[in-house]
Amino acid sequence: MGRPLRGRHEQGGRPQADDGGGRAPRRRRPVDEPLWAQIRLNIGAFLQGLFRQGAFQGRTPREAYFVKCDRETTTQADINLGIVNILVGFAPLKPAEFVIIKIQQIAGEIAT
Repeated sequence: MGRPLRGRHEQGGRPQADDGGGRAPRRRRPVDEPLWAQIRLNIGAFLQGLFRQGAFQGRTPREAYFVKCDRETTTQADINLGIVNILVGFAPLKPAEFVIIKIQQIAGEIAT
């Protein structure tokens, strides 16, 4: 058995630029169209893969699922708080109804 560790130890962290104080300056990622577009693209690609595997009802992707993430789903109050609202709907094979899920995510911070 090894010696006990002393001092500060981190696991699973990502390296950060050092600003002299040991912490990188951080700012909140903007909640705007580029972020919404990236979210729509990523979730849409995932759902498209499921659609191709036959996981949904519908002959076309438009009939099978949708992803909505924009200024209509995310209010200005949420934008000010760094919150993104996402609506995902899909037509599973069973039950025969469309399922709609609302996801709320806090936009991450980025190093500056």
